[in-house]
Amino acid sequence: ENQHSKSDSIQRSLTAWMNPPYKDIKLWLAKAIVMAEDENIHTVCLLPARTDTKWFHEFLYHGQDDKKYIQAVRFLKGRLKFVGAESSAPFPSMIATIQPLRLTFNSIFLVEL
Repeated sequence: ENQHSKSDSIQRSLTAWMNPPYKDIKLWLAKAIVMAEDENIHTVCLLPARTDTKWFHEFLYHGQDDKKYIQAVRFLKGRLKFVGAESSAPFPSMIATIQPLRLTFNSIFLVEL
Protein backbone atom coordinates (compact mmCIF):
# COMPACT_ATOMS: atom_id res chain seq x y z
CA GLU A 1 0.00 0.00 0.00
CA ASN A 2 1.26 3.47 -0.86
CA GLN A 3 1.97 5.36 2.36
CA HIS A 4 3.15 8.55 0.67
CA SER A 5 1.11 11.74 0.78
CA LYS A 6 0.40 13.79 -2.33
CA SER A 7 3.07 16.33 -1.36
CA ASP A 8 5.72 13.58 -1.19
CA SER A 9 5.30 12.92 -4.90
CA ILE A 10 5.92 16.52 -5.92
CA GLN A 11 9.48 17.16 -6.98
CA ARG A 12 10.96 20.00 -5.00
CA SER A 13 13.45 22.52 -6.25
CA LEU A 14 15.49 25.30 -4.76
CA THR A 15 15.48 28.83 -6.12
CA ALA A 16 18.65 30.85 -6.62
CA TRP A 17 18.70 34.60 -7.26
CA MET A 18 21.48 35.85 -9.52
CA ASN A 19 22.75 39.33 -10.41
CA PRO A 20 26.03 38.41 -12.11
CA PRO A 21 28.99 40.64 -12.83
CA TYR A 22 28.15 41.93 -16.30
CA LYS A 23 31.54 41.05 -17.76
CA ASP A 24 31.03 37.34 -16.93
CA ILE A 25 27.35 36.78 -17.82
CA LYS A 26 28.02 33.82 -20.12
CA LEU A 27 29.86 31.90 -17.37
CA TRP A 28 27.08 32.56 -14.84
CA LEU A 29 24.33 31.51 -17.26
CA ALA A 30 26.24 28.32 -18.05
CA LYS A 31 26.41 27.58 -14.32
CA ALA A 32 22.66 28.25 -13.92
CA ILE A 33 21.97 25.73 -16.68
CA VAL A 34 24.13 23.09 -15.01
CA MET A 35 22.33 23.75 -11.72
CA ALA A 36 18.94 23.35 -13.45
CA GLU A 37 19.91 20.12 -15.20
CA ASP A 38 21.96 18.43 -12.49
CA GLU A 39 20.80 19.89 -9.18
CA ASN A 40 17.12 20.76 -9.76
CA ILE A 41 17.73 24.47 -9.05
CA HIS A 42 15.53 27.21 -10.51
CA THR A 43 17.55 30.42 -11.09
CA VAL A 44 16.08 33.91 -11.42
CA CYS A 45 18.57 36.23 -13.12
CA LEU A 46 18.71 40.03 -13.25
CA LEU A 47 20.51 40.84 -16.49
CA PRO A 48 21.09 43.74 -18.85
CA ALA A 49 18.61 43.59 -21.74
CA ARG A 50 21.25 43.13 -24.40
CA THR A 51 19.52 41.17 -27.12
CA ASP A 52 22.37 41.84 -29.54
CA THR A 53 24.89 39.75 -27.59
CA LYS A 54 26.05 36.21 -28.27
CA TRP A 55 25.20 35.07 -24.73
CA PHE A 56 21.57 36.23 -25.09
CA HIS A 57 21.04 34.16 -28.24
CA GLU A 58 23.09 31.18 -27.08
CA PHE A 59 21.53 30.81 -23.63
CA LEU A 60 18.18 32.60 -23.60
CA TYR A 61 16.73 33.11 -27.06
CA HIS A 62 17.63 29.91 -28.90
CA GLY A 63 18.95 27.88 -25.98
CA GLN A 64 20.94 24.70 -26.28
CA ASP A 65 19.89 22.06 -28.84
CA ASP A 66 19.59 19.21 -26.34
CA LYS A 67 18.40 21.34 -23.48
CA LYS A 68 16.96 19.86 -20.33
CA TYR A 69 15.84 23.20 -18.95
CA ILE A 70 13.27 25.89 -19.65
CA GLN A 71 14.15 29.54 -19.95
CA ALA A 72 11.87 32.56 -19.89
CA VAL A 73 12.65 36.24 -20.33
CA ARG A 74 10.70 39.29 -19.17
CA PHE A 75 11.86 42.77 -20.13
CA LEU A 76 11.54 45.45 -17.46
CA LYS A 77 10.01 48.81 -18.31
CA GLY A 78 12.34 51.76 -17.86
CA ARG A 79 15.70 51.58 -16.15
CA LEU A 80 16.42 50.19 -12.72
CA LYS A 81 17.58 52.39 -9.89
CA PHE A 82 18.88 50.61 -6.83
CA VAL A 83 18.32 51.97 -3.35
CA GLY A 84 21.15 54.37 -2.50
CA ALA A 85 22.28 54.77 -6.12
CA GLU A 86 22.72 58.29 -7.44
CA SER A 87 21.38 57.45 -10.89
CA SER A 88 19.55 54.77 -12.82
CA ALA A 89 21.28 51.98 -14.70
CA PRO A 90 22.74 53.10 -18.06
CA PHE A 91 20.88 50.28 -19.86
CA PRO A 92 17.51 48.50 -19.71
CA SER A 93 17.20 45.28 -17.72
CA MET A 94 15.45 41.94 -17.95
CA ILE A 95 14.58 39.08 -15.67
CA ALA A 96 15.47 35.66 -17.04
CA THR A 97 14.56 32.38 -15.38
CA ILE A 98 16.26 29.06 -15.95
CA GLN A 99 14.54 26.03 -14.48
CA PRO A 100 14.60 22.25 -14.79
CA LEU A 101 12.32 20.81 -17.50
CA ARG A 102 10.62 18.54 -15.00
CA LEU A 103 9.23 21.48 -13.00
CA THR A 104 5.76 22.79 -13.60
CA PHE A 105 4.36 26.19 -12.70
CA ASN A 106 2.54 24.72 -9.70
CA SER A 107 5.61 22.99 -8.29
CA ILE A 108 7.68 26.17 -8.48
CA PHE A 109 5.14 28.23 -6.57
CA LEU A 110 3.98 25.52 -4.16
CA VAL A 111 3.53 26.88 -0.66
CA GLU A 112 3.07 24.55 2.26
CA LEU A 113 0.80 25.81 5.02
